[in-house]
Amino acid sequence: MSYSNFSPSGFMLAIVLLNIALMVPLHTLVNGQEEGDFTFSYQNGTQNPSDWGRLHEEWKACLGEGHRQSPIDLDFSLGEVQNQFIGLKRSYNKSHITMINRGQDIMMRFDNPYVGGFVHAGTTFYLRQLHWHHPSEHLINGKRYAMEMHMVHTSFNGSEAAVLGFLYQNSSEIDDPFLCEVMRDIRNISGKRGNQMDAGVIDPRDTIENYHGYFRYAGSLTTPPCTEGVVWTVMEEIRNVSTKQLEMLKKATPEYEYNARPLQKLDHRHIKLYQPDPSAPAPI
Repeated sequence: MSYSNFSPSGFMLAIVLLNIALMVPLHTLVNGQEEGDFTFSYQNGTQNPSDWGRLHEEWKACLGEGHRQSPIDLDFSLGEVQNQFIGLKRSYNKSHITMINRGQDIMMRFDNPYVGGFVHAGTTFYLRQLHWHHPSEHLINGKRYAMEMHMVHTSFNGSEAAVLGFLYQNSSEIDDPFLCEVMRDIRNISGKRGNQMDAGVIDPRDTIENYHGYFRYAGSLTTPPCTEGVVWTVMEEIRNVSTKQLEMLKKATPEYEYNARPLQKLDHRHIKLYQPDPSAPAPI
């Protein structure tokens, strides 16, 4: 299968700057924290989502004072259907990965600065990490799904963030092929915050080799510090994950069997829905 590529013009020059940027901690943009540094919860108590904004000064956005918080319900009736389908201009390469148990989730960090990414509005966003939430954080037409995977990207200087989101339904015995590749590694770091391991090489293209329509809106990180200005792209197609895979992820972070932030207000934001023409060739 071939993949859509963004223009290589200037890419190698930008990589030099990207390597410099990767030396700077981006925990304020890439899902909220360095591994294991901060503590927050999804359960009842003094660290639950309604209290996140009071736990640290830099987490004030989590209080809901902003107007572009995530996740949201992606309601078709509120979506602006775009007349022209715009395929995702993406290009990924294989990368060494590090699997990290962050306590609240399992994260796959991409250690190759040449791993690639995708283009939105003229800005190239480079893949930094991916992780899983269970149940899903976003809803579609009021329906919550069993799991959601986030592929987190930043611009090369780290000042902007964009996330690709994928929703999964629990289909009992139908495994997610991508999770199958890393199930052993996840089991090896299960049970304790801070566990991590070199997990070899993986191809990010395996996560998005097929896609159809998608939603796009302006939102925020879904974990502290809940930074706004994040470009969200949530795939319309629902994938499958097996019961054993869901249970594996829950057991890996026993204190966070459920790690989905509650829904946030839409607050007059525009949800754009991109759907391909059924008569057109499938996107590649």
